[in-house]
Amino acid sequence: MTKILPLPSNNKNKMSKKWLFALLIFIWPLIYLFPYLIPNQPFSLSISNDFYSVYYVYKAYLLDVLSNFRMPLWSPSEACGYPFYSSPLAQPCYPLNILLVIVYKLFHGYPPFFHQVFTVFGVSIFALGLYLWLRSLKIDVRPAFISAAIMSTDMKIIEIFRFPNGVHSIAWIPFILLGITIALNRYIKGFLIIILSTLMLVTAAYPYYTYYSIFLIGPYILLLLFNKTRKELGYTEPVNLKRYLCVLFASFLSTITILLPYLWEIKELLSQTTNRYGKSFAWSTEGVFSLSDTLGSLFFPPAAQTEGWYYFGMVSVFLIIIFVISFVSKTNRSKSNIIFLSIIFIWFLTITYISYGKGSYLFKLLWYHLPGFSSLRMWGRLSIILLPIISLLLARAYSFFEALILNDGSTKSRHIEFRPFLLKFFIVYLIILAIQYYFYHNKLFDDYWTTYFLAYNFVPQNFDESFYIVMGAISFGVIIFLLVFARKIKFVESKRKRQNIHKGFMVSRNKMATAIMMLLLLLNSYDVRKVGISQWAHHGTHDYKPTTLNIDEENMKSFSCLRYDIGTISLNKFFFVGGMANWHYERYINFKDRYEKEEKDYLKQLLGLNDGRRFYFSKNIEYQSIKDFLTDAISHEKSSNFRSQVIKYNGDRLEMVSENSEEGYLSFIDNWDPEWEAKVNGKEIQIEKLFGTFKSVKIKPGTNNIQFSYKPKFFSFNVKKNINK
Repeated sequence: MTKILPLPSNNKNKMSKKWLFALLIFIWPLIYLFPYLIPNQPFSLSISNDFYSVYYVYKAYLLDVLSNFRMPLWSPSEACGYPFYSSPLAQPCYPLNILLVIVYKLFHGYPPFFHQVFTVFGVSIFALGLYLWLRSLKIDVRPAFISAAIMSTDMKIIEIFRFPNGVHSIAWIPFILLGITIALNRYIKGFLIIILSTLMLVTAAYPYYTYYSIFLIGPYILLLLFNKTRKELGYTEPVNLKRYLCVLFASFLSTITILLPYLWEIKELLSQTTNRYGKSFAWSTEGVFSLSDTLGSLFFPPAAQTEGWYYFGMVSVFLIIIFVISFVSKTNRSKSNIIFLSIIFIWFLTITYISYGKGSYLFKLLWYHLPGFSSLRMWGRLSIILLPIISLLLARAYSFFEALILNDGSTKSRHIEFRPFLLKFFIVYLIILAIQYYFYHNKLFDDYWTTYFLAYNFVPQNFDESFYIVMGAISFGVIIFLLVFARKIKFVESKRKRQNIHKGFMVSRNKMATAIMMLLLLLNSYDVRKVGISQWAHHGTHDYKPTTLNIDEENMKSFSCLRYDIGTISLNKFFFVGGMANWHYERYINFKDRYEKEEKDYLKQLLGLNDGRRFYFSKNIEYQSIKDFLTDAISHEKSSNFRSQVIKYNGDRLEMVSENSEEGYLSFIDNWDPEWEAKVNGKEIQIEKLFGTFKSVKIKPGTNNIQFSYKPKFFSFNVKKNINK
């Protein structure tokens, strides 16, 4: 039996190689995704779906206000008012916003193209984090590089381009794993990395991935606590567990303490939205993920639900299969590999089984008993957590493959073990081929694939799904070629005289290893990139010409403009009153749904769709009918000679003056929230609710100075600045 030996390393080049490959892995996504980074070319791509309407507009709004040294607290231009600072869509507390504000000021604006570049930059962060984490587990440079390069540009990562917050959230999870690993012996460094990367993860503001991370970080810490499993993951140095636990406790406690106000406000906000408080099993199990989706994710992506697929190329799949076959064939079987593969596969299968939703008993158990679990949906997305796990397995698999094809050994020993080894590999490939053909022949494609990807040209024109069958065959052939012929080349070199080969042997072998790595990486990238590069993207370029906004000025102009029935935030004076189901206030969504059926025309008038009106003065606000309220307001405004004028308004604070000869209720058609306060003539007054959702205050006859101020519990420091804006 051939003994697999690790490749020799040159200590003199160790540090330079370390930093060179770290730089290359950071640059790799920028090269791979160049159509997103070069504007106004035939090959240029622009991200669609939620990218612009749900994410970019929030970022542009935020940067304009931040550039004026103010944090926006309330979002007045969406869904008749909604919190901004605690909305995950806005990503208001993400530290990298500081860099974006500088960009905004330097270029006098932040066009959508800039945000696309920012999204790709998140992939580079993820790739670098994966590489550094794998290296911290004593994985050699080449295996760590190829694994990080493949997993950072797999179909899952590019599928979430439409969620820039999601990209930047997942980007920091490998750094948390890195910090947890480094903290085993370098306490201060590990402490700082954990705090910084966790802060980045949470403030990157994609709550799904923050919550998912417990299924990765929790088990990883548990594995590192035991000497046996820690060694099998690759960390062999002695560890002081008491100090390590203290560092972990201090790290996460410090992070939670810093983030608690922000997290509390997000929790309070989500508790006021539909289904986000976690009582609807049907809502939580939307988007079915199943065994066929898992098989599709591994071998044939058109058959997998795109929300959860994670196809990373047939070359990578075959490398992992070879590693597993070597274990089954006793070529590479050892107690160490038994433990390692058991850890990886149990971890992989557990997360996969949870993602099956209502078809999983484990999912149901967690839904009923794990806090926060029931507040999320589309559980196929949980597959994003598999990427670091697969990355670790792939790095080990490639390391074994490289050593296998470049190792010394006699012809006899290779010949004896290689035939059954190749036979098993061939049988496994036939099984994969049968799965691919079954999906292809029966057209078992996911609904997203047919409804969106094909219908809206998110795949290359005239693309045929048989591409994945062909790429599987090509990848299999290349792997077989390397297994057979690369070993022969090595065998010939090893016949040289020992005194003449030592230095040359190292150089030639390293060059060959690098060439093989690049060949496999390029082949795998072509396989994944064919469709992966253009997911949710159109040819063309987002606007790349910067334009400076002036949000505070637009807010003041909004009182004289019509509103529009759209759901996302506005970057101009035309405010929106549409609402997104399961996101905006449940009370407002229910109000709007009810009266769109019962009093549609009167609803349009109340919301300002006809004339842009925002204020009403009525004798009463206890109405079930919009018509009755409007009739009261028209009559009472006339009889009381009601007049009003807005003095100041920046979204977070409104100051106005009214004149009226009779007592009544001033209603501001902007959503109520528990953290809004009101003053009339300098005295605090209770805010009442019109139709259960809008702000109203009772005022006396005469001239009244009225102020509405949004004062979040933990962010009131910002209000003093807002007063004079």
